[in-house]
Amino acid sequence: MSMSLVLLNEYKEILHIEGNDEDEFIGILAQEIEGIVKEHLNFEIEVTDYIQEYDGNNSDFLILDSYPIKSVSKIEVYEGLDSSNQEIWRELIKGVDYQRLIIGSSMIILEGYTFLEGYKNYRIKYQAGYEDCPSVIKNACKKLMKLAYDELKKSDSVGISSLSQGANFSRNVVFDKNEFSKILEQIQGYRKVNV
Repeated sequence: MSMSLVLLNEYKEILHIEGNDEDEFIGILAQEIEGIVKEHLNFEIEVTDYIQEYDGNNSDFLILDSYPIKSVSKIEVYEGLDSSNQEIWRELIKGVDYQRLIIGSSMIILEGYTFLEGYKNYRIKYQAGYEDCPSVIKNACKKLMKLAYDELKKSDSVGISSLSQGANFSRNVVFDKNEFSKILEQIQGYRKVNV
């Protein structure tokens, strides 16, 4: 369940809209704009729970897929199959398996432990994401909203009837692709690159 990156009243402020007549319209457009931003950034911006498997690398650290890491609740190592052919995962315990867990923005370090080399042999349960959307991303969403809203209001092909049917109305609008790209470039530093 995804929450909005920018509050409705913040969008209305940048669009110079008073009253509630266009709230539904702006809300639907905001979902699309924020979806485009998340797709561009390639990760969930809001705090999200994850359970993911990682390859051991013969070091004391692992780089996790999502960031910034907020907390780690469980680290498990794969120990094979039992007699019923079920996977056996053993939880690593502080003070027994390792001395200290250090959490960085995108990596975890276990002092006194080596993540043994293997394929998907570690399972991590953790939370990652931003409590508050970074202002650079919020500003990009607002600029994209302004661009989209202005184009939609100019367009004769998009009307209130398309809203009431729940259509993805913004897909019918031709945006200034250069302006759109410039805005997305402003948040490039937050983009997750898959390796």
